[in-house]
Amino acid sequence: FDLSEYLGIWYQIAVTQTFAEIFERDLYCVYANYSIDATDPSKVVVANTGYRGGPNGANDTTVGSATQAKANTAELEVSFGGPAAPYWIIKMMNNADNQYDIALIWSCEAIGPVTLGETLW
Repeated sequence: FDLSEYLGIWYQIAVTQTFAEIFERDLYCVYANYSIDATDPSKVVVANTGYRGGPNGANDTTVGSATQAKANTAELEVSFGGPAAPYWIIKMMNNADNQYDIALIWSCEAIGPVTLGETLW
């Protein structure tokens, strides 16, 4: 897995209902911008943006960071100020120009002693 091929802007097409209700309530037209951290090239800056209340609403951006959990794999760990969570890029698909333009992301983690958080987007 070449992390540099994942850098740039990715637009969210779909997400699980639970994820939307917890993290993106009332956000529309959500996208993420991934870039190398200028102060630490081993990290990726993750800027998630959506528009509050509708496509013409106020811009709402949350910035976090990601690191590769295992070298040369698509298993990332992402944090937005709290504990890092798994963020696995399980499929990337090419367009007609042989450039990646669709990615499938999966995350699964224990949230408390009896709750499991599983997300696909």
